[in-house]
Amino acid sequence: MGRYYTVDEIANILSMHPKTIQRYIREDKLHAKKVGKSWRIYEQDLKVFMECSNITSDIMPQTSNKTVASSVVDINVTDSNEAFDIEKYLMASMNSRSGEVSNSAIHIQYLESENKLRVTLWGCVSFMKDIFGILSVVLKSDEMEK
Repeated sequence: MGRYYTVDEIANILSMHPKTIQRYIREDKLHAKKVGKSWRIYEQDLKVFMECSNITSDIMPQTSNKTVASSVVDINVTDSNEAFDIEKYLMASMNSRSGEVSNSAIHIQYLESENKLRVTLWGCVSFMKDIFGILSVVLKSDEMEK
């Protein structure tokens, strides 16, 4: 299971100013969660950010997987409730496999203006296969209910 970092810890790891890290968070380049008045960045989200930005650090362990895949899936939804239901299934799946997906990440964003759920995936091929399988089942059951 990964750990959470503060903005200051990330700034130290990446040798950047904390304000730069906060800007990345504001611009949604670095996924973070607000805890009270401060931000926390999950280790996997930091790894995804570093991979996408071609940033390396001796402090952060590099992924041991030989093959890493990434994908963006846009799912048309009718409303935020449907988006939330799909997100619940995906997050439950991730949480139930915490040891198996240590070098994988998922970022889920509801785009209200477009009625879309955007799922960004990064990880080993078996992780991607599992998530696509879950999406296939969830989306088929949604279509059957309509």
